[in-house]
Amino acid sequence: MESVKLMNRIDTKFCIHKKHLPFLLNSISDYYYYALEIDKSQLTPYKTIYFDTKNRDSYKAHHNEKLNRIKLRRRIYLKTNTSFFEIKKKTNKGRTIKHSILTEV
Repeated sequence: MESVKLMNRIDTKFCIHKKHLPFLLNSISDYYYYALEIDKSQLTPYKTIYFDTKNRDSYKAHHNEKLNRIKLRRRIYLKTNTSFFEIKKKTNKGRTIKHSILTEV
């Protein structure tokens, strides 16, 4: 996974009921994919602080699915005790471009 930084990607999200998850995972078993695992766990708890304007312009742009928007946040990964300041840009082509800067916890 070290070589897969996911800093420039296209995100597609789906909501499904958990009872359908075994069928879904079984149906993609012939495909090549990774599941990130840290210390024998595939769950990665984190704490996030989002930075926005007084009028919550960033939140509103995200909620209204505006393209060409920027999101600023600080994310602390609790298991590894690492922290990053992240700048995420969603382009008008649906691509997410992320820049991450390691910061002090």
